[in-house]
Amino acid sequence: MADTSNSADAGRAKGARALKTEWVMVGVGFLSLLFTFSASASVLPLLYSPMIDEFGWTRTEATVAFTYGNFVSMALSLLVIGPLIDRIGARTVVIGAVALTGVAMVSFLAISGWWSYALLATLNHGTATVVLIGLKVLVSRWFTGNQGFALGIMIAGTGVGGVILPLTVQPLIAELGWRAAYASLTLGIWLIVLPLLLFVAREEPSEGELAEQIGNAKAAPDVLAFLNKPFSAREAVRTRTFWFVAISLYLAAAVDMGVLQHTALFLERDKGLGAEAAALGVAGTFALSIFSKIAAGWFYDKTSLKGISLNYLLVGIAAVMALGVTGAATVTAFIMVRGIAHGGIIADSPVLAKHVYGHRAMNRVLPILTGMTTAGFATGPLALAAIHDETGSYALGFMMFGAAGAIAAAMLWPVRPTYRELLRKHAADIDGLKQAVQTRTTSD
Repeated sequence: MADTSNSADAGRAKGARALKTEWVMVGVGFLSLLFTFSASASVLPLLYSPMIDEFGWTRTEATVAFTYGNFVSMALSLLVIGPLIDRIGARTVVIGAVALTGVAMVSFLAISGWWSYALLATLNHGTATVVLIGLKVLVSRWFTGNQGFALGIMIAGTGVGGVILPLTVQPLIAELGWRAAYASLTLGIWLIVLPLLLFVAREEPSEGELAEQIGNAKAAPDVLAFLNKPFSAREAVRTRTFWFVAISLYLAAAVDMGVLQHTALFLERDKGLGAEAAALGVAGTFALSIFSKIAAGWFYDKTSLKGISLNYLLVGIAAVMALGVTGAATVTAFIMVRGIAHGGIIADSPVLAKHVYGHRAMNRVLPILTGMTTAGFATGPLALAAIHDETGSYALGFMMFGAAGAIAAAMLWPVRPTYRELLRKHAADIDGLKQAVQTRTTSD
């Protein structure tokens, strides 16, 4: 790996083991996502309304930059990020992406029209998504048995940010204007995130640290050898299973992000509930997703692909529930189901990659699968905006999105977590062999 100073890594490891280095890494990832990915995912929707008022844009024009950003990050995911991580290391990729995200957000001060907005919003969301992908790879390396739970905690940072940042930025928009309000959110990047990534984060665990997680030092070499068995991404993409997984990821992401990006506009303008209700609606979704992300990670560890499939069905149900929003009670029900369903998105792709394809898939297959998720993030909001601009309502879009969630769930349901099953069998064989040797030694 390119990120290397062995002596520095060893020194950091000594001080961190008391806190379990793998969980320190989760904390670093949590804060990184709070200040980067959360800004583009949860605050940009609050800027659409004042931008529409200032520039007279349509909803498609206001939201399309988010789509462009996802197309950029999709291309990077499919073609660049995996090889780049192999060459320079996941930690270095994350550091660069965080810095570029901060620069893009500060540059919102210079927006004077649609083209400058489209360029900067595309850069902002594209680099923020690269941060997410890099952190998925980086943190997944540190866990053998609790990957989903750990990633759920890390990704809950997007939920915490989704609560704090919209409620923080809404009064700032009124006081400073939307440009300065958004730029001010970068203080967390410069003062907290970059120092943690530079001085605390590590590229990967040692064999001893992984062996400690396995809990059996004698069995560790065998398990580690199995974890690191050779793997080629080309082997994956040639199979029907890969495309079932990839298409289900795409559909679920399109539904989830499409509804999320339009929630503020839907509540404020279509339902006439006002800007504060729109901010509370977005913040409420993210507040619930804090806990549901952690719960989803734990649930995925226990149920694997079946649990992810059920969550995709819930994503579709949440979209259909928007059709029944009429007042406080129905808004609350919609936001609650949305928050729970949204919590299971993003943590799904690393669990799918590892459970189906294994440890070595994290560098190459995970970015490809995340690229499919990002493609969904890109096209979902645009499709919903286009349907609204054409029909004057979200009704048709919400019904179509409900069907898409059900299709995603159905496609994933028959897929087997092959690697997870092999790993469990391998570990059981090691334990059985050890018990047989102990029994024989005792009888002798």
